Amino acid sequence: MGIISTIEASCRDCYKCVRSCLVKAIKITDGHAEVVEDRCIADGHCVLVCPQQAKKVADGIGLVRSFFLAKQKIAVSLAPSFVALEEFSAPGQLATALRKLGFTYVAETAEAAELIAQEHLQLVEKHAMRPVITSCCPVVVNLIERYYPKLIK
Repeated sequence: MGIISTIEASCRDCYKCVRSCLVKAIKITDGHAEVVEDRCIADGHCVLVCPQQAKKVADGIGLVRSFFLAKQKIAVSLAPSFVALEEFSAPGQLATALRKLGFTYVAETAEAAELIAQEHLQLVEKHAMRPVITSCCPVVVNLIERYYPKLIK
């Protein structure tokens, strides 16, 4: 199962998701909309447009549990907006809670973003005479890898 899937019992065959998917990654099987995993770029648009809420996004909880059970090291990359969580009165509380749960490394995504920005600058300087496409957005990466592979280099 991919990142986005259809809850068949909720699907009312309105085909709104089919009509709105820009990469045509939804097909009709046995009268219900089905996400075609190898075409899907995981932009979540079908989830937003479905009036029946028949699309779901995989949560990854089972995968994380399996990492814990296998005693693997697990890193957490927190969006800078985590400080807005009402459940924690101080930013350090969430990091501490995650470490107590067993996560090995906890950091803010912004830390890595700074390093990536430096790499992007080096790419632009190195390839000044030709366009450079860079993005840390998984949707953009999926789009280029699946539909424009010649641009990867």
